[in-house]
Amino acid sequence: MSIQRNHPDQTKLNPKATLPFELRLNDFAMAMQDVYDFFHDVNVGLVEKGLERLDDMVRPAIMSGLLSDMLTASLGKHSRTLTGNCYFNGHPDLVVRGVYPDNCVKAGSEGVEVKTPEKRVAQLTLTVHVTSGCAFSCIRWTMKPSLPVNESR
Repeated sequence: MSIQRNHPDQTKLNPKATLPFELRLNDFAMAMQDVYDFFHDVNVGLVEKGLERLDDMVRPAIMSGLLSDMLTASLGKHSRTLTGNCYFNGHPDLVVRGVYPDNCVKAGSEGVEVKTPEKRVAQLTLTVHVTSGCAFSCIRWTMKPSLPVNESR
């Protein structure tokens, strides 16, 4: 059984979105591709050994946390101005580089909060809350699980 490599659907991005912190729509696409590549590589190895895919093995809360952490790290890597908040469980997940001492803040107002659902569904939705003062905007992206070819759930 082969595992299909997924790619972000660029048509799901809103080209009219106004993004703060010099974010680009392509930053989100690259972050999603990083996650797709990770799941593809891990799942290929697991299936070759006769094991279940990672997304079938772990509980929804674990998957939600894993996705959130991976997307946060990847979005921070691709962003021009954002970096991971080094404060454990700090808010927001990504902060504007240099705004807070050592890029660590327990509760800040400048940055991006990444949320993923705990539902085990055929499609996962990533919600990114961009915070800057009181303004919030939301970007939704549908992430398809890495289904084996010719297999449905």
